[in-house]
Amino acid sequence: MSAGVPLLAFEPGEVIGLASWGPLVVSADIDDAILAVIQKWIATHLRRLKEERGVELQQPREWAIALTDAELLDHPLPAVVSQTASMEAPTSSRPAGTAPQGAVGGMAHFYEGTWRATVSVTVRGRDPRETRRTASLYEGVIRRLMVQHAHDTPLDWLHYLGMSLMEVPGDARAGRYLLKSASTFQIRTNNIVDPTKGPNEPDLDEYLDPYSKTVEVQVEKEPLS
Repeated sequence: MSAGVPLLAFEPGEVIGLASWGPLVVSADIDDAILAVIQKWIATHLRRLKEERGVELQQPREWAIALTDAELLDHPLPAVVSQTASMEAPTSSRPAGTAPQGAVGGMAHFYEGTWRATVSVTVRGRDPRETRRTASLYEGVIRRLMVQHAHDTPLDWLHYLGMSLMEVPGDARAGRYLLKSASTFQIRTNNIVDPTKGPNEPDLDEYLDPYSKTVEVQVEKEPLS
C-alpha cells in the first residue's frame, strides 16, 4: 500500500484507487495525424498545382501505414504511405503550460517526443521521365501541404528535413515504371508521457481521478399544472 494514500470502497469487496493517468502518444498516432492532414488538404493543393503548372495529378487511391517498401505494391496507385520509424524523448524542463526552456532529465517533468516520419507517394508511369516527373510533383505537393497545415493538428511542431526518389521493383518491360517519392519530417509532440502521473496501486477494481471536480447541482421540482 502507498503510505498516506487511502483506498476507497463503495461496495463490499470493491476496492477503488486513485489515478491521474496523463497522456500516451505512440508512433501510430503520428502516422494517423499525418494522413489526416494530407486527406484534408490534398484536393486543394492538387488543384493549385494544376493552376500553377497545368499538370493534373490523380487523387491518391490509397492511404496506408507500411512497415517495409515491399508492402507498397499491395496498394492501388498512387498510394500515400506514412512511416514513423523513430523517436527521441528528452524530458521537458518546464511545467505544463509554460514556454520552452530546453530539455533536461528527471522525474519531475513530462516527456516531449521528437519523431522522424517519412511520407511517401508511390506512382506508376509509362516511361522513366514521366514517372520521375510525376513522383517529384507529388513530393512537392506533400511538402508544401505538410509545412503549411500540420500546425492545425495534434502535431505540435514540424520541420521538413528533405526528400528522395527511390525506385520500386517492378517489371519495366511491361511498362510498369514505379517510383517512390519520400518526404522526411521531424515532428515534435509536447507531452507523450508524464512520469508524475499514474495509479497509486496496481490492479484495483476501479480508479478515480483525484484532480477531477465534483459539481453539485440543485434541481427544483415544480408540480404539473
